Amino acid sequence: MVISVRGAKDKEFTSAIKQASYFFTKTLLSKRLYKNIDVQIFVLDKLHAGGYCYTLDSSPHREFIIEIKRTPYKIVTLKTLAHEFVHLKQFATGAVKFGHYKNSNVTRWNGVYYNDEDLNYWDHPWELEAYGLENSLVAKYLAESQMYKFFKQRPSDWEA
Repeated sequence: MVISVRGAKDKEFTSAIKQASYFFTKTLLSKRLYKNIDVQIFVLDKLHAGGYCYTLDSSPHREFIIEIKRTPYKIVTLKTLAHEFVHLKQFATGAVKFGHYKNSNVTRWNGVYYNDEDLNYWDHPWELEAYGLENSLVAKYLAESQMYKFFKQRPSDWEA
């Protein structure tokens, strides 16, 4: 597995993002998949959402770009990173696949097709999984990595 981080502004934060990325990937993927994943992570000032995960190749997905919106709250960056790694897992395992059918965007989730225009963002099952796992992944990472002090912030920062 290869992970590169660009745009994090300082070496300490770059290192923390890499460490968390390895942890999230090991937690979410099998050893076989874990070994064959390459991820480029970009921390960007201007982004229309908190983050995005893209696959760079066709199936089987092994190369990814994750974009994270820069925020003054490191813990929010960590939550967004965890969320996007859940999407990486979804792509890598084939649970989710985006496509186009009869002039509509469709998404296949675990073999079921969804018309993206007919479904509210908050009802997408792939988003429900990502939002459902992000806090527990971060909590597990912080507990096992002893990185509390680096990410220590006010409890209200988790909601930013």
